[in-house]
Amino acid sequence: MSELLAGAGYTLAGAHRAIHAVAPEPDIAAALAVTATTPVLHIRSTSWTASGQRCDVYDTWVRSDVVPLEVNVDAGGQ
Repeated sequence: MSELLAGAGYTLAGAHRAIHAVAPEPDIAAALAVTATTPVLHIRSTSWTASGQRCDVYDTWVRSDVVPLEVNVDAGGQ
């Protein structure tokens, strides 16, 4: 996705992602083929350019048993 945004002139400068383990609402549970008591990850994300323009926003639910959550952290060369 970052390559598509960059190709359209939106170079990512940063992002904020809020990740919570929650019990899904019935329609989300049905779409993910889980029970309403199965914890899933609810992710809200906003990415921005160097000028602060928001260029990628999403709100999604993820089964972490199907799609693992992996995080890399870069200290910015410090």
